[in-house]
Amino acid sequence: MRTRLLLILCTLSGVAAAAPSFSSGVNQGNIDTPLITEASGLAGSRVNPGVLWTHNDSGGLPRVFALDLTGHLLGTWNLPGVNANDYEDIAVGPGPEAGVSYLYVGDIGDNGENRPRIRVYRAPEPHVLTGVAPVSRTLPDVETLLLEYEDGPHNAESLFIDPIRGDLYIATKTDGSSTLFRAAAADLVPGDPITLHAQITISLPLFFQLATAADISPRGNEIILRGYTFARLWTRDPCEPVATAMARPSQSTPFVSLPSKPQGEAIGFDQFGQNYYTLSEGVNQPLYRFARTSPDGPALPTTLIPPGDDWTYLDTGVAPPPSWITTAFDDDAWSVGPAPLGYGDGDEATVVDFGGNPVNRHVTTWFRHEFTVADPAVFARLTLLAHIDDGARFYLNGRAVASLNLDESASDTDLALSEATNFEDTWFMRRVNPDLLVTGTDLLAAAVHIAAAGTP
Repeated sequence: MRTRLLLILCTLSGVAAAAPSFSSGVNQGNIDTPLITEASGLAGSRVNPGVLWTHNDSGGLPRVFALDLTGHLLGTWNLPGVNANDYEDIAVGPGPEAGVSYLYVGDIGDNGENRPRIRVYRAPEPHVLTGVAPVSRTLPDVETLLLEYEDGPHNAESLFIDPIRGDLYIATKTDGSSTLFRAAAADLVPGDPITLHAQITISLPLFFQLATAADISPRGNEIILRGYTFARLWTRDPCEPVATAMARPSQSTPFVSLPSKPQGEAIGFDQFGQNYYTLSEGVNQPLYRFARTSPDGPALPTTLIPPGDDWTYLDTGVAPPPSWITTAFDDDAWSVGPAPLGYGDGDEATVVDFGGNPVNRHVTTWFRHEFTVADPAVFARLTLLAHIDDGARFYLNGRAVASLNLDESASDTDLALSEATNFEDTWFMRRVNPDLLVTGTDLLAAAVHIAAAGTP
């Protein structure tokens, strides 16, 4: 059982009228692990601040790597029960569970154009710890999406997921052009083959213009496509289809090309879409950052409760009085410790007491965190990010604002609901009404429930 909470507020701007612009690439650091030898995809985490995902090309093992923004390895996640035929790109986007960010690993390479079906592997994006030694873990609940092109096999190395509609896009790799294919979000179900439908063909008229990677910004308003000798950027009104945006002329955007950089097959926006990064094949390659220089970037969030903050908590198994969810409650007798809090996983900053009986653990542990808001009126949107196991109910200033894996009528002694999918290593996102904020001291409270008395 664990809990980590992050309350984020942001206001999103629309698509800017002027063309976005970015600086030349600046080396942020070299990849510091020999495990990454042929990076072929890059995607910014949507829920782990300062984290990028990558993987190796064909011939590698079925695994993905988490990096920080200096190229330092944070962890390796293995994909169980699947093959790594020709991994070519990785994407982050929505999926079947609302409020959960998903990884999409594209086994889409087909140099011989003889694969009748390709595969994209999907799994909830795991929680990544920073400031600790690199971890090695298994990615839970990996789903296989079996895809086939409507007109026969194609070679491709570019994959992205529309964050607005959830559709999957693949751009083919052919000299001089790239055809964009789409699978609708509603069709992305494991089992029968999913048909990829051609949308548009993009002309790449210059020599050796082969599409090797793509990404879409978290707001869905910018799309980037790169090759060995080019990088192109499209802007999009979030209300229009991706293909409509990419049918318009694109603009050139900075990149580091051959021969100064080895074969480049990875590009991705950061968590908020403010900047983008590139990575090339080879050992200990530099990670380049291209900083936005135009004033059209996303509104960056204000973090009200950072990860790692201290929380007060009650781990006696005895429910507090109803006023515990209000600022008027006196929690001086409660324990205090930094997040993540919990027990049984080994990565907790604060270990809470489960009662001492491993077959009859406390069902519920209670947590409180006060924070200060100077002017609630400036906050147009609030997002709650929660990393929990197994269920929880959250309160903001005495009002219930979100429940995860709990029956609506659950009491303090009721177990959490069993999960059909394993989300215990995943951040949940929930929208919260910003009108509940008050000037001065605010309180976020959480009651965290286990699903079985004999397990953490």
